[in-house]
Amino acid sequence: MLKQSKFKLTKNVISTQLGDEAVLLDHERGFYYSLNEVGVSVLEELVKGSKTYVKLLDKILEEYDIDEVTASEDLDMLLEELLEEKLIRTVAAVS
Repeated sequence: MLKQSKFKLTKNVISTQLGDEAVLLDHERGFYYSLNEVGVSVLEELVKGSKTYVKLLDKILEEYDIDEVTASEDLDMLLEELLEEKLIRTVAAVS
């Protein structure tokens, strides 16, 4: 399901980058979340606007020396966590 989706930050998220990490604030719930370097790459893309799974995966593969299977597994875990915490949402299915 994730691979056919397009993602967008939710309106209640404020983010800032601190070196190789980023901090997300859910200002409605008052919770902070931190992202590692790869998470920062994904966040940078989502800040620009909604992105498809493929675009996010391509960004990771372009920036890091990692195989596609590992990158996809890591992206799946990150997106699932961000969705669960309501920091991102799906905006459309990609056909």
